[in-house]
Amino acid sequence: LDEVNACLAEEAQMAKDAADAKIEEQTEALKEMESNWKSESQQNADLNAHISELKGEINDARTKQEELDEVARRTKEDAEKRIQEQTEVLKKTESKLKNESKQNHALDAKIEKLTKSISQARTEQKSLDEDAQRIKDEAALKIEE
Repeated sequence: LDEVNACLAEEAQMAKDAADAKIEEQTEALKEMESNWKSESQQNADLNAHISELKGEINDARTKQEELDEVARRTKEDAEKRIQEQTEVLKKTESKLKNESKQNHALDAKIEKLTKSISQARTEQKSLDEDAQRIKDEAALKIEE
């Protein structure tokens, strides 16, 4: 009976040692998982902070783009208004000059000069339109960056 008890005690000790080893192994695995979880949580927090920063930068860029668009729009409107005013003045002047040119052939040179001014004003408008588009395109590129 002592021999059976000794055998059972030895088996129980082996089972206990095996269970202790398994517990130790699982404890180490749990510690490693916890470490990984903490690391991933920190990475997620860092990513969330970076995302928030990027959202702020995007909002700032959008605001800046809107401001640039507004400046470009106002610049274009002002230029168009000035050109329209100049065109009206030039048309009136041209009309007067045409009437007077019937009496004075020398006025033909002035009409030609006014026509060139109109053409130049249109060229300037085209240049302003191109500048406005360029400003808008540059701002769009900044937003994309």
